[in-house]
Amino acid sequence: MPRPTLTSLPVELVLRIIELTHPASHLDLACTCKKLAQSSGDILRRHREAHDKSTVSDLLPASIPSLVRTLVRGSGDSVLAWHVRSLEIWGTRSSWDDWRPFTLEPPSTEEESPSRFGRAASPLEWTIDEEELEVYGRVLRDQLHLSENHVTMARQELEEGDDGILKVLAVALCPHLESVKYTFSNNLKRDSSHTWLTSVVEKSLSKGAWAPGLQSLRKVAVGVNSGTWLDRATADDVHNDEQLLAALVKLPQIDSIYNRALYLDYLSPEEAAHGLTPGSSSLEHLFLHEVNWMDDQFRAALIAAPRALKSFCLRGNTRDVFHEVDLNVMDVQKRHSGCLESLMMYDACGLNGYRAKLYVAADLPLSDFGRLRHVYVDVDDLLPDVYLNDTEFWEAWNGTADQRDERMQWAMDSLPASMEVLCIGDCYRPASAMVAEECLVKLLKSGEFEHLRAIYIEDDVRSPRRLQPVEPAGDLHFQRLVEVAERYGVDVVSRAGSREIRNEMDFPEGVEYYHLASGPHARDRDEGEWEFSPFTGRWESKGCGRCGDCEDCFQVFTREAWQTRYVSTGEMWMVGDSTEEESTDDESAGDESE
Repeated sequence: MPRPTLTSLPVELVLRIIELTHPASHLDLACTCKKLAQSSGDILRRHREAHDKSTVSDLLPASIPSLVRTLVRGSGDSVLAWHVRSLEIWGTRSSWDDWRPFTLEPPSTEEESPSRFGRAASPLEWTIDEEELEVYGRVLRDQLHLSENHVTMARQELEEGDDGILKVLAVALCPHLESVKYTFSNNLKRDSSHTWLTSVVEKSLSKGAWAPGLQSLRKVAVGVNSGTWLDRATADDVHNDEQLLAALVKLPQIDSIYNRALYLDYLSPEEAAHGLTPGSSSLEHLFLHEVNWMDDQFRAALIAAPRALKSFCLRGNTRDVFHEVDLNVMDVQKRHSGCLESLMMYDACGLNGYRAKLYVAADLPLSDFGRLRHVYVDVDDLLPDVYLNDTEFWEAWNGTADQRDERMQWAMDSLPASMEVLCIGDCYRPASAMVAEECLVKLLKSGEFEHLRAIYIEDDVRSPRRLQPVEPAGDLHFQRLVEVAERYGVDVVSRAGSREIRNEMDFPEGVEYYHLASGPHARDRDEGEWEFSPFTGRWESKGCGRCGDCEDCFQVFTREAWQTRYVSTGEMWMVGDSTEEESTDDESAGDESE
């Protein structure tokens, strides 16, 4: 008698077997034979749909609890859980009355403390029975290594309707989780999932055993702007402490961290490092936004922890200026000069240094960075004495040609030969523009920066640094630089610079409202043309594209000034250039015309 085979079974039974098979084996099963391929059509379609919807958020109160039930108890849609790559957390629900959808539309009436939840909807009736609580307790003990006291506390919070521990269970147990994003909520009560996640990471590290989601997690963002009314709180209202940040750095495969609203007061030397040891972390990209204060010892430990940091970005504060930029950069230079590729300062009007506008390029110097591709320097930090002793600087600048050349050479020697992009900030003042242009022309002609592909210049008079509106400028800046740069294949991107950008550059990005798949702005960038601003660190509408012939452009430069655009300067006012250089340039131009 022939042995029964899987394909000889009734179709209904085959479908049930496929349904109960682990999601990882569905494709292998479908590839076995034609009959099983036909029977697997439904389950493979569900895989495709789940893959396309790989983000789960807590906008609806049941989404995370349902996912956790599937992960822990095997009930529900195991295919969906298998494909979850990203979790988006919009806030904490601390009681059963909060188990309603988050409302992304602003309240219709002015309330002193409007609810984040849609009060028109009734709270979700969600039951967690004794058996389920016991199952969660075993997972917390066995897989997340929490103590009995922690398990008891988690049980109590669940019984009261606090969903923080459920969110951490989802993070820990999704087998292919890649990213977690926490929005910048205006809830003044700290998200309990932050505390639980910190504890779970620390316990897992001490045991040397990681749950699958913690093992696979590579990108974490804390404090993401959602682009909704929920962002009304500022960093003065919401603080994220250093404990969570330190824990995230310790994740076994962490690659990228975006952290907003870090607030850290002075700590004792024993507390400051939070267990961070030099070269212990896989972290490659660190983005700190809206830092209110940071203990010196914690900052040093945080920056020293990555084995090889590739990008370090600071974004300025909206209220109190962050005053320690140069100290951060010095710590980065000390630990990562051989591997750092990007050093960017976004919204720099909210940043400041101790003895510099941000940091003095030559004090490090930046030239010590062997692989640095993206460089941001404030124009006042590019040359010696501008920030601290501008009188001495201008005396030298207006002195002999040798004195001027000495200062320009000083700037060039401080920049890394590896740089591909140079961003010059705060260049809207005519005197700053003149100095920067002289230096940049000399830099291009030197031939020492063969990798340079683009120069970005912040020269819009409507800069947020300006406390009051100013009149449009009567002269276009950097026209000579644009002309020289074209010879070397270098883009000059400024408010009056090149209209066409030939070299596409990539910059390190934070996590913004348009990155939230569950948010209302997820598809914004599908409409119109967008370009990345290396001064805000965000994608922005391209607008007119610096056309020079619209009302927006006339707010920056006068109509008469725009009419001089693309008129060759002929390099007739090359102050500081030698006669030999002028002759060589004229001969080159002649050769090109022939």
